Amino acid sequence: MQPRFGDGLSRLDQLILRPAIGWKLDERLSLYQGYARVESTPLGGRAFGEDRSFQQVSWEIGRIGRLKLASRTRFEQRWQTNGRDVGFRLRKQVRAAYPLTDAKGSVSALGWVETFVALNDTDWGARAGLDRVRTFVGLEIPVVDRSTIELGYMNQTVNAPARVEMDHVLSLSVFYRP
Repeated sequence: MQPRFGDGLSRLDQLILRPAIGWKLDERLSLYQGYARVESTPLGGRAFGEDRSFQQVSWEIGRIGRLKLASRTRFEQRWQTNGRDVGFRLRKQVRAAYPLTDAKGSVSALGWVETFVALNDTDWGARAGLDRVRTFVGLEIPVVDRSTIELGYMNQTVNAPARVEMDHVLSLSVFYRP
């Protein structure tokens, strides 16, 4: 579950529910099939819903010294309530985490970049090509077992029709991994 707040935390802009089933092929590679329901209420715009089916490959690339590298590739099929077309989008994320101490379970400096590429035009507004880029810098804080909190700054650059928009986001994510 991913609530996204805007306008100085005064309103819920978007709510994403995104369950998935995964298969761990080995210690470094996992495959997922998932579904996302997205409810959006843009400021000054009309509320709409989106359904997404997605397939994902997560790969722990390896280590360079203490630096841990990982990758995620996600292919989405998107349907919105304000149109009839199916939009296809590819997302690619590369992450780097560096433990701040040698102790097991240490807080890590974390950075990642994710690119979104729309593969087709739709009647609800998606345009083929580079859709957005998200860049994050912050901390990954271990909580319990493999569960973590990620806290930091995210910059999102959106390639909107006729203009480029930039969002500056204080990002707090809690990952529960039983």
